[in-house]
Amino acid sequence: MVKMEELHCLPDTRTYNTLIALHAQNDNIDKAFCYFTKMKEAGLVPDTVGCRTILYAFCIRHMVSEVEAVVRDMDGLDVHVDEYSKSAAIRMYIDLGMLEKAWAWFERFHLAGGVSCECYAANIDAYGEQGYWLEAEKVFKCSQERGEGQTVLEFNVMIKAYGIAKFHDKVLKLFERMEVQGVFHDRCTYSFVIQTFASSGLLDESKHFITKMQEAGFVPNCSSFCVVISAYGRLGRAAEAEKMFEKMVNAGVEPDVFVYGALINAFAEAGCVEEVVRYFQIMQNVGFAGNSVVYSSLIKVYSKRGFLKEAQETYKRIQKLGVEPDAFLSGCMLDLYARTDMVTEAQEVFKVLKEKQ
Repeated sequence: MVKMEELHCLPDTRTYNTLIALHAQNDNIDKAFCYFTKMKEAGLVPDTVGCRTILYAFCIRHMVSEVEAVVRDMDGLDVHVDEYSKSAAIRMYIDLGMLEKAWAWFERFHLAGGVSCECYAANIDAYGEQGYWLEAEKVFKCSQERGEGQTVLEFNVMIKAYGIAKFHDKVLKLFERMEVQGVFHDRCTYSFVIQTFASSGLLDESKHFITKMQEAGFVPNCSSFCVVISAYGRLGRAAEAEKMFEKMVNAGVEPDVFVYGALINAFAEAGCVEEVVRYFQIMQNVGFAGNSVVYSSLIKVYSKRGFLKEAQETYKRIQKLGVEPDAFLSGCMLDLYARTDMVTEAQEVFKVLKEKQ
């Protein structure tokens, strides 16, 4: 740009667009907006590319006043807001709790027509993730009005929204409604339903949908199995967590570090040292390193069983990872030291705990 000015070669709209896009991609929004302003000051009319690039960058960074200023410019130039920016702007308002503005934006684009199923789904998801299920439901109903038939994408994010709100009956009804409307369930549909029931401790329902998922020809992924294994662990049902793990392996799904962590924690909750150590070794043998979550489970079970040396070694491992042990783990060590009359060590842990308060 400087070289162009030295050569008296005036930049055109394309030049500015390139600079705006380059700085926006590098997260230098101030510089991008500076060139956007310079372009207008040079008497050049921002085109679709420049407007949309800077608008989207402002949206995803929640820069409300800047977003609204650019939209006013675009309206004046009769430049239409693109699908990505529409969804990003609505999500911005939702994330900031500005629900009236979010709905006004949605109505503007919905009533204008031409909104895609992806845009409806993005808006449903934005509301749902923040717990605004009623608003998500309103968008879902609006998507029915476009006359093209709803897609699996819209159903999936509405199921997800109901799941976050713990509306199990609504999840089931929507799942069944898909079948009635001829919308085929996909892998995400089953995953969201499984997540809904498992996170609420409804494990019979979770197992049922894992089976249905397999019968439909989909192999559940690690995440679906992991959430069920974790739920069994929280309920102290380690044996059933292990059966679900075996079902996963038998289905040909390779466990990841999170699955091993969930299973190890299940046995730690039950106080089963041998199983915790066995699965920890298996995890290491397949190439996964220990992490703070797994080490926390080890300390939990060692503390329950009074294994002082093992607990101390694991406690040091966590510290070597650069992770400060939380209050729960420090409490486990404090209790263990107290039970073994190690007063000095107990006082040191207590001192650290006190300093964190």
